[in-house]
Amino acid sequence: MKWRDYMKSHSIKERVLNENSSFIIKANSPEDRYIRKNFGGEFFTTKVDNNKKILTLKNSIGIIRLNDVNYRFYSKVDHLIKIFSMLEKLHRSDYPFKKSKKIWSFDPKVLVSIEDGSSFTIQLIDMFISELWKLKRIGFSKKYNSKVENINYLKGRLQIDKQIKKNIVPKSFYCKYNELNYYTPENLIVKETIRKILYFPINKDQRRELIFFKNEFNQLLNFEEKIDVCEMHFQQNRLNKHYESIIHLAEILLKGNFYSTLKKGENLFCNFLVKMDDLFERYIFLLIKELIENRYPNYSIEEQVSLNYIKKYDQVMEKDNGYLNMFPDIIIYNKNSKKSEVVIDTKYIDITNENKLNNNAYYQMLSYMFSLNLQNNSSVTGVLLSHGTSGNTYRINHNRNDYMYIYTEVVDLLSNEEDIKIDLISILDKVLKDV
Repeated sequence: MKWRDYMKSHSIKERVLNENSSFIIKANSPEDRYIRKNFGGEFFTTKVDNNKKILTLKNSIGIIRLNDVNYRFYSKVDHLIKIFSMLEKLHRSDYPFKKSKKIWSFDPKVLVSIEDGSSFTIQLIDMFISELWKLKRIGFSKKYNSKVENINYLKGRLQIDKQIKKNIVPKSFYCKYNELNYYTPENLIVKETIRKILYFPINKDQRRELIFFKNEFNQLLNFEEKIDVCEMHFQQNRLNKHYESIIHLAEILLKGNFYSTLKKGENLFCNFLVKMDDLFERYIFLLIKELIENRYPNYSIEEQVSLNYIKKYDQVMEKDNGYLNMFPDIIIYNKNSKKSEVVIDTKYIDITNENKLNNNAYYQMLSYMFSLNLQNNSSVTGVLLSHGTSGNTYRINHNRNDYMYIYTEVVDLLSNEEDIKIDLISILDKVLKDV
């Protein structure tokens, strides 16, 4: 059954919610167990009674279909936020972020419809490529397969009838034996999916990675011919459980109706939730990193730097007791002085109109700035970076005739990447000293 026919016949209901919104669900229902298994970390749970729960979404957006209801969670910034362009930026980058944060969760077993005009092919293939790297890291599956072969030594069981027919002068042995190799249903399915994706108009980075894995599987499986995987069934066990997600993605990508709907402008995706604060932080870091490397040669940039210059003191024992550890999002260093000049903290919030950063954001920034000041014995500029229109500027007189500033700056996340870079350039030109 085609997906649009399924939607009509099952009368899928739509519920539109903003991130941080709540909804009620029946406790211990299939829906409750499904969310706990696949997206449990994305919700706060409040138990009303034995029969009901209140689920409150954290700073995440996405779509989850539960039975015949599509829950669409939109961004508090704007439902038009270019979330998949931001994800694509992360997927295309090879920068090794210091903290292995899980940016998004998805379940490829459940398909949902996406609004017309939104192309998610890139993201679906990116998810598939990400799972390929996971397979390579954990290890490709193997199993024992029966093999019949005429070889120069006796191995396994001698096939008497074929030995007599084929080897009149017994210089070799016709044997049947079990061999441990990579000829498993899951490997054959993945290989065929790679082959099919390479026929589609994908970007050059995706093509490069897929060709790498195509060659990898050709070596493992040692043949190039087309494989009929329609009748193959993936049976999960403890040795191949890391294949589960990629097999479900392969099923989506191998279905003819998936591509036919894409060609007509209709889109299918799967249940997913994206952590917007983490995505915003990493997206902004990559953009600023590109700008620093290309436009500001006297500066360098780091993310998630550990600041431990404020000592903790144990009054009872009357001695130092370690340090107060802090991890600002971004620090920009002057290459000549080797000192930090700017600390940037991303705040995923729309500060237009009445929405403003609370005082805790500024207290946090002050802690970063004074910690860096203790380290460098020089002034540091702080930038709180959000979406919307610019906010307040604060001046701190920490030494006579020496000031430090906290700027509340913004980018427009609804713009394209080049316009966002223009916003960032104007900020960097303001806060970097020798530009």
